Amino acid sequence: MKEFIFSLLIVLLGISNVSYAQGNSFEWADSTFTVGAKKQIDANYFFGNYCEQDSENQSITDSLVMLLEKYPNLKIKIISHSDARGAKEANQALTLRRAKLFKDCLIERGLDGNRIFAIGKGESEPVISEEEINKFETTKEKSEAHARNRRVEIQITEI
Repeated sequence: MKEFIFSLLIVLLGISNVSYAQGNSFEWADSTFTVGAKKQIDANYFFGNYCEQDSENQSITDSLVMLLEKYPNLKIKIISHSDARGAKEANQALTLRRAKLFKDCLIERGLDGNRIFAIGKGESEPVISEEEINKFETTKEKSEAHARNRRVEIQITEI
């Protein structure tokens, strides 16, 4: 089955701004999102408890749940990434565990787990390479660069 990938602006825009899903695009808040884009979620989101109802991170989970409830044929991938610090195998396991935890949270909220795929990429797809990070002079700059590599992406794979 052909895979369609759409961006989700689940952090910046409320779910009520989705006006329709048609074919291989979404119109959301007066913009059409095209095939090939991804929505990245700040990695700090995953340091909190995104399943907890009172969590400050709950809006991300709520938005995604509402989108999946509104469009029952949507299927998504939750793709987690790490920085390159630590052992490669440990980073791979960590990212898969984070993606699965988020998937489990969505299932707890009543969504069908067959519509949600959890993928851990470990350190295999950095935003900033280790070579570039090593060029930074301060520990703070290096730490911020590593933080950019720790991320989660949401992809819509089917409408």
